[in-house]
Amino acid sequence: MGSSPNTIDFSRLRLERLSKSFDLSNFDCGDKDLNEFLKEDALAYQDNFIAITTLMLYDGEIASFFSLICDSIRLSGKEKKKGELTTPFSIFPAIKVARLATCQGLQGNGFGTEAVKYCIGLARKLNSRADEGIACRFLTVDAYPHRIDWYERLGFIQNVKEDRRDAVSMRYDILPRE
Repeated sequence: MGSSPNTIDFSRLRLERLSKSFDLSNFDCGDKDLNEFLKEDALAYQDNFIAITTLMLYDGEIASFFSLICDSIRLSGKEKKKGELTTPFSIFPAIKVARLATCQGLQGNGFGTEAVKYCIGLARKLNSRADEGIACRFLTVDAYPHRIDWYERLGFIQNVKEDRRDAVSMRYDILPRE
């Protein structure tokens, strides 16, 4: 892929849905579980409507990938109040970023950030479509503990009700604020 860019040249970036035509063998994000997911599980998940994986191609090479699934989150009364949610229910529709990784040579150059921005935009687009839209209030992620700060810088907050040992449940409110 050559040298890492300091900023992403969007004319060189393309998003494509994962298919059998892609050679995934050289992708290495430095995380064994994420590498194995992409190389061994992602296509089967996609074929069975479990998760859809999108590849971010930079100059035709896989720079990053993310997988999306449907989700819902339960918020406490305190979380609802803080988020200015006045609905009578506590469970809200969401889209989860189930997997997100960037190849090691390009980490720190904004590919992950752009992937999250794309997911936020997609959720907003689904909400705004008058003909075939679907309601979705939050983008969620189960963040590795060492990635919490990164997600917080992108505007995510930790969920109180979700308690997992290996990851931290986080959410991003996609409702545009004025």
